[in-house]
Amino acid sequence: MSSTQTQTIISSGLTTHRLSSGDVHTKPLKTSGATDSYKQSDVTPSMGTIFEDFNIADILHSPDGDANIRDLAIIVSRRGFVVLPKQTNLSVEDQKLLVRKLGELTTRPYTSDIWIHPVNYTKLPDGSLDGEVMSPSRDPKKKLYIQEAGFSKETEKKQSRADGWHIDGSFEKVPPDYTTLHMKLTPDCGGDTLFASAYEAYDLLSPPIARLLESLNATFMPWNHKPENVIDRLWPGTRGAPENFGPELRSSHPCIRTNPVTGWKSLFAFGHHLLEVEGLGDMENKFMCEFLQKLIIENHQNQARVKWAPGDLIIWDNRAVYHVHSPQRPFLRGVEHNADLCFLASARLTTTVAAAYDVQIESVVPGRCLTLIRDLQGVGTPWASSHAVPQGCDFS
Repeated sequence: MSSTQTQTIISSGLTTHRLSSGDVHTKPLKTSGATDSYKQSDVTPSMGTIFEDFNIADILHSPDGDANIRDLAIIVSRRGFVVLPKQTNLSVEDQKLLVRKLGELTTRPYTSDIWIHPVNYTKLPDGSLDGEVMSPSRDPKKKLYIQEAGFSKETEKKQSRADGWHIDGSFEKVPPDYTTLHMKLTPDCGGDTLFASAYEAYDLLSPPIARLLESLNATFMPWNHKPENVIDRLWPGTRGAPENFGPELRSSHPCIRTNPVTGWKSLFAFGHHLLEVEGLGDMENKFMCEFLQKLIIENHQNQARVKWAPGDLIIWDNRAVYHVHSPQRPFLRGVEHNADLCFLASARLTTTVAAAYDVQIESVVPGRCLTLIRDLQGVGTPWASSHAVPQGCDFS
């Protein structure tokens, strides 16, 4: 990986970035029409698109593969996420190639690569470590914190999952842009993934509140994080970008960001890694964080739910959507069972990404084995135009 820092050029009032190709990006990207021939359907009017017959493994190695992947990345950024069913022949190496191309063909700085989670990386059959592949396991050794933030104490029944909404890696100096999630196994029920549009969240803000947030930054950090708690299991190098290094998992980002792929503004100050909105008093900060949370969780017209099937691949843009798993379980009266039986990630697996590497899965309850690979982004470019809300949409 090049140690050269991202070059930033100021031109005509716009911040621009040198891409992996060395070109300078100054305006939103447009599709070429390469993916128009594939069957597509929308999940909701405002977000999510399903490509029924788009085989990633074949397209990656086809002569027009880059044109298709570039258009796919732009569609992901516009629609927030894309669902690609039945990707049964997608290997881990091809998934890595995909996520690298998603960034390289759009707006990724040439100093960035696939993001590595600080503590949740994969041990391969030969004993080596692969930091670029991870499973969001509930193994305490692979978590940044044991008790999640939210409405309950450690000794109380968890009455809300509202605190689960998040943006991947927002505590990093250079957070991920695209995430790919490839499902290997699924439970009989539950474990869905929910998405909410950060574009629509911005458009719900009143002009005075939008202007206030556009002038402020927010601090992100894993809940109750202390560097000494992770230093013994921290990834021993940079995490996809030169800026992402060390145990101090704390960063500052603009509350309102502009996606450089689309030019649309979005609300970035949200999720369980959000510590505070900088510059506000204690009471103001409490009010603002609660308001932003309600803006997302209480607007079901701004949400979409994806039910997984084996082989499904979902790609989402962390600058465009938030996401959360749905840890559903069967509520059978009189039957004792573990909470979160149908947890999104392989909560009961001791071998992460096992199916991807043909390793024996050590599991005694329904769970999922999946591959989670993220690519890294640069800082958004502050175009003035915002995302246009679809007119005349019936969300009933």
